[in-house]
Amino acid sequence: VAAAQEAGPTTRMVYVSAADGEGVPVADLTAADFRVQEDGEDREIVRAELATEPMHVAIVVDDNGRGFFQNGIIQLLTGLDGRAEFAVIAVNGSPSWVVDYTTEFGALQDAISEVGRRAGRPGDGQVMEALMDIGQRLQGRGVARPVIVVFTIGGGSTSIRASNVRDQFKASGVLMHVVGTNLAREVAPIYTGRVDDADRQMSIMFDDGVTDTGGRVQEFTVAEGIESAADEIVDELLHQYVISYTL
Repeated sequence: VAAAQEAGPTTRMVYVSAADGEGVPVADLTAADFRVQEDGEDREIVRAELATEPMHVAIVVDDNGRGFFQNGIIQLLTGLDGRAEFAVIAVNGSPSWVVDYTTEFGALQDAISEVGRRAGRPGDGQVMEALMDIGQRLQGRGVARPVIVVFTIGGGSTSIRASNVRDQFKASGVLMHVVGTNLAREVAPIYTGRVDDADRQMSIMFDDGVTDTGGRVQEFTVAEGIESAADEIVDELLHQYVISYTL
């Protein structure tokens, strides 16, 4: 469930995803199939329908310069073509905006090429800094359906607290999905002797932080898993509902 947004003086909108027991999106629901509670009270649902509002999708690439997320990015771009503007942010040490939000085909092609195999800086990708920056930029834009998709090999460095990023996302109404391997979500001090704080903050962000936004984490073990995960994200985004309910 994405964060609620004001839709008028007496109503509010929220974007939600619905899936069956196999995780397949359900596309034939009506207002009667949903229930909205706010502040512990049921709210009257005015309208529920498949969302058509354009999305703003920020793609974060954290791969130490290995370039193996290109096919997953292509799956997102082609699957959501005509339904979203895209930005691509490369995390190779500090985050770099390869391209700001655009639908221009040539600019996106160049961005895909730029996040191919390249010189990397192992182990110090600042994903949290990238997420904070995206949240701050989105807050000023006031877009209806902000989405972040993170492709990551895990680890990295940060001085940012996960709680600050989560607050930023709540204010921006972001939905975040993570596709990754070696994610630092379970760091056992009994084996490491201590828990690195950067790992701890990333763990929180890739667990509770993702859940907060209504997104999910998908881990892969082979290259094909990246494309499959991207396809599932596309399918879910194309079948989101927008619900309007009374305040």
